[in-house]
Amino acid sequence: MKTVRTTANLNLRAGAATKHRSLKVLKKGTHVVPTGRKSGTWWQVKAAGKIGWVSSKFLKSTTAKSSVKVAYRYIGAFTPLYRSKSTASSALAGLQRRTRVVYLGGTGAWRKVKHSTKTGYVPASSLSTKQPAVSYRWAKKTVPAYASTRKGGRKTATFGKNTKVEWFRSTTGWDYVKSSAGAGWVRSAGLTKKAVSTPKPKVYRWATSKVNVRTGVGTRHRSLGVVPAWERVQFLATRSGWSNVKTSKGTGWIKNTYLSSHDRHDVAVYGTLRHGQSAYFLIRGKTSSEKRTTVVGHNLYLRRDKTWWSYMVPGTTKGRVVVERMRFKPSLHTSTLRNMDSWERFDPSNPLDNQNYNRKLVTDASGARVWAYVASKKMASYMKKSGIPVASGDYLKRY
Repeated sequence: MKTVRTTANLNLRAGAATKHRSLKVLKKGTHVVPTGRKSGTWWQVKAAGKIGWVSSKFLKSTTAKSSVKVAYRYIGAFTPLYRSKSTASSALAGLQRRTRVVYLGGTGAWRKVKHSTKTGYVPASSLSTKQPAVSYRWAKKTVPAYASTRKGGRKTATFGKNTKVEWFRSTTGWDYVKSSAGAGWVRSAGLTKKAVSTPKPKVYRWATSKVNVRTGVGTRHRSLGVVPAWERVQFLATRSGWSNVKTSKGTGWIKNTYLSSHDRHDVAVYGTLRHGQSAYFLIRGKTSSEKRTTVVGHNLYLRRDKTWWSYMVPGTTKGRVVVERMRFKPSLHTSTLRNMDSWERFDPSNPLDNQNYNRKLVTDASGARVWAYVASKKMASYMKKSGIPVASGDYLKRY
């Protein structure tokens, strides 16, 4: 309903001009009701039980707030919105669980409600004064959702394993659910009322040499047996510098210094450590195989002041560095790798950027993961600016 209010304190006049006497002083914000009569810029209005005239320039139209309170209800379980009070009547819409509707009243078994632009009837038993709690399901595996329960229906969404979906209703062998991926009917067998528990991935360590598996933390405890060098063991927990592991000799404890978080890998050498070069003596007699290959995604550089000193630097995917993949004899793997770390002045316990080389796992042309002494981040930056690039990527063809 349109109403009018005053925008300032003013007099309600007996006629349509200021020369007429004042019938009453109307305060700013007073609501008045126009009678419909006008004279120039003056309106005749009714206010405070009197009829008089006021200047329209001090009036403003407003919309009166409705005093009717809207009542709401919530759908407790899916129901059609029927055209009349009978299940035999046509359905205007389907109302899902937790849908809010405007309650218009009713008695007996039916209630009149409004949803969106449609007004109809629902069973009284399907309404609740409070919104029902959200009910969830979880996908046991990747499951499709369909527009209907008919075989071969249109697919509306796909829910991945352990996806949390809101549940609305069930029918024979099917559930209607919804998530951010979409909504639809899913086979009931593909859902569960609890989140699918995902087992923690197993964590492994590798014995770096022959070592005793103890029944407790410390060498005073009995040995269950000796595992061979580079046996893979399942890591369970750690305490006081020892790890609880599952081994071929049983479950027990091995000191952390005899365990590696990496499997035994071949080592890719590309400079003075290659066969016949000046530092090859560190490797001679300790390998079980030596194979020429390349490491991808890297480039080879030489120092300008010491051209025999080479660096493998991370580069583009097209980069290639010629290497020799050294496989050390199992019994000598740990000690030889330790000697190579010392030769390259690599210490994993110190800041990596402060060292010339970092020992890292890289990928060779066959897809194998191998160790390589790669330029540190700081050294790589220096080499790109001031080093001599070796276009062939082969140290033996550097000149």
